Amino acid sequence: GNFSVSVLSEALARAHGLELHMEKDQVDAAVKNPTAEQAYLLNLEEHWFVIRKVHGLWWNLNSLQDEPLKVGELYLGAMLAQLRQDGYIIFLVRGALPP
Repeated sequence: GNFSVSVLSEALARAHGLELHMEKDQVDAAVKNPTAEQAYLLNLEEHWFVIRKVHGLWWNLNSLQDEPLKVGELYLGAMLAQLRQDGYIIFLVRGALPP
């Protein structure tokens, strides 16, 4: 949907105690070592989706796909770098996520 990052950030903070970070140096470091994070929120224009770890496996939870897609750890960094090059804004989701 057409949500602003401030609305999503506030909702995640209030409902789950999560924080969104989009500082370039932090995102650069995360793309180089992507498995150190727990989740990524991505945005391009009005489309938002999440790539996150669930029970030790990475999943692309993009609603434009027919189903969740498993993402291998070796491919995760390349995928994030490509999405960034395609114009997506990457937010780091930090805090205590459910498994």
